[in-house]
Amino acid sequence: MDSPCCEAYCCLSYEDLSRRRSPRTIHSNFRKLLIQPFRNSGSYTGQAEEVHVMNVYLGADHRGYSLKVKIKAWLVEWGYEVEDVGAHRFDPADDYVDVAEKVAMQVANDKTSRGILLCGSGHGVDMTANRFPGVRAILGFNTQVVAQGREHEDANVLCLPAEWITPVEAEEMVRLFLFTRFSGKERYVKRLVKLQQIRIGPLK
Repeated sequence: MDSPCCEAYCCLSYEDLSRRRSPRTIHSNFRKLLIQPFRNSGSYTGQAEEVHVMNVYLGADHRGYSLKVKIKAWLVEWGYEVEDVGAHRFDPADDYVDVAEKVAMQVANDKTSRGILLCGSGHGVDMTANRFPGVRAILGFNTQVVAQGREHEDANVLCLPAEWITPVEAEEMVRLFLFTRFSGKERYVKRLVKLQQIRIGPLK
């Protein structure tokens, strides 16, 4: 049975969350989030629903490796199931494309999951992840844009610029990414439907 604090956090907006303490104060069995998951059928109803977000897929290249280690520890402490796709050691020769591809494929196939990607600027992993249907990756450079990415765009992958943010900033952005729900407002639903319907073929 879920704790009362779990139920309370399910319905919090960005404004509510910004006034709360770190998620480390939440009961260890907190696992439920109020989100609107992406559907293969393609239609957003605009009605948020409660689902279990059990899995977070995490990846970084060498420039994001150190911060990824910290984020993984936070996620485990908060009670998430974390799949770390790499890098598993610091390797200056690795490429952001490889880890971003792995995370994006997992999120595209696991509709109740989230992904977190890191590279130096965040741009490379963002561009890679958004090539996958069903992935809605955002570049997180402050808390406001991350919260909007969840509330307006129902983002399911957060890309962080590891060399441009502090661990404190990263922790807050990850917290907002996981705990902020999609608003379900009609204008945002309409845009997501249009986004889903885009089919890009060969250029003439």
